[in-house]
Amino acid sequence: MEAPKIAWAPAANKSLRNEFLRETSDRAMQLGAATCARCAPRPHRLAPYLRLDCPRCLASLRCGSPLMNIPPFPPAVSPRHHIALEGGGWLLLHERWLEPGDADALERILRLEIPWRQERIRMFGRWIEQPRRMAAFADQGVIYSYSGLTLTPEPWSPALSDLRRRVEEACGASFNYVLANLYRGGHDGMGFHADDEPELGRNPLIASVSLGASRGFVLRLRKDPRVRVELVLSSGSLIMGGTTQHIWHHGVPRTARPVGPRINLTFRRVFPRG
Repeated sequence: MEAPKIAWAPAANKSLRNEFLRETSDRAMQLGAATCARCAPRPHRLAPYLRLDCPRCLASLRCGSPLMNIPPFPPAVSPRHHIALEGGGWLLLHERWLEPGDADALERILRLEIPWRQERIRMFGRWIEQPRRMAAFADQGVIYSYSGLTLTPEPWSPALSDLRRRVEEACGASFNYVLANLYRGGHDGMGFHADDEPELGRNPLIASVSLGASRGFVLRLRKDPRVRVELVLSSGSLIMGGTTQHIWHHGVPRTARPVGPRINLTFRRVFPRG
């Protein structure tokens, strides 16, 4: 399987980069990991990230670097692409997590059965319509607010209940809320933001399932927006964990190229406030 399309930007903090590379390199050497020609005899020079095609890098990722404090994955998870982020965040990308036929059928069902609506949020003193359609589903009594917007969740539909069960089995975690976004075409998108609301807790695990057309997904380092990670997500699953929500922003940029509809479902665990 091909590696995901990733574009790296240079890191501004060289001392952090060097510390990161030294730590992960030492950890890999302790494990007796193999080294590739491009990484030997010294660590590579691609900012504070690890290459997905290097056995030495992957060995340190699988076991977790003390500097990054990456938690071990539950046995149920079989990683396809594990992407380390600066500051202890990580992405776990499962391409084609759903079979193409299952993904297509689910996309058609959800487009018809979900009561999509276009919400308005207040920005810079005025109300604007968000460039996508939205809906929410949750366990009884679960309330979640973001950017001053509180969606009234619907009860779980049979299709979403079954999908939640499959996501929970894959992640080894439980979720009580899902936010659904419908991008009707390239003119719809989502600005940079972080899912760091208090009711999600510290270092939340968020499982995102994409259905339909492939779209770009961009992460931007909060302290230095020049540092970016760019992915192209097709129908599959992207799990964000670690400190990702507290150190990075993410978004779905608009595009001028012709692109079909896409549904994105983000499963979360919402805790009562206070």
